[in-house]
Amino acid sequence: MEEIRVDNPDPANPPLIVSVVDCVDFPLSFVPFHPPPNSKVIFVFSRGDSLCNRPSQLNHLTRYLTDELPRILPEHNMELSFYKAIAVSGYKDWGIKELKDLIFNIRNAESNVYLIGKRNSYFLVNFKVKPILVNLPLLHPWRKTLHIRK
Repeated sequence: MEEIRVDNPDPANPPLIVSVVDCVDFPLSFVPFHPPPNSKVIFVFSRGDSLCNRPSQLNHLTRYLTDELPRILPEHNMELSFYKAIAVSGYKDWGIKELKDLIFNIRNAESNVYLIGKRNSYFLVNFKVKPILVNLPLLHPWRKTLHIRK
């Protein structure tokens, strides 16, 4: 997180942090972190196909996880001003389009986007989402758009 703070000194353009968590092991797989002030965070719960039989059931899983986050975050001393949660399946391509749309709607035009999480939890999401993020339009071509943190 310190590298993210150094890379993003402008408080007007806080980073968007996409934290990928394995929903099968949640809350045990949750890794606490302390993002820079005013950062926006999307919690992506991967492997939704392990708990859901159909893509439509991801909405119920997302609601459950969204309800659990306010209980989990204070336990880890995490105070976030803005966060969203979404359940996806990179293996079956469920929720990937919705995740892409969510990222495009939440990020600022000049904000950096960071994917963080354990390797096994974000492996498939990385290969589905990374090609989309690399081509994000930027106002300033020297700004980085995607960083992968393990």
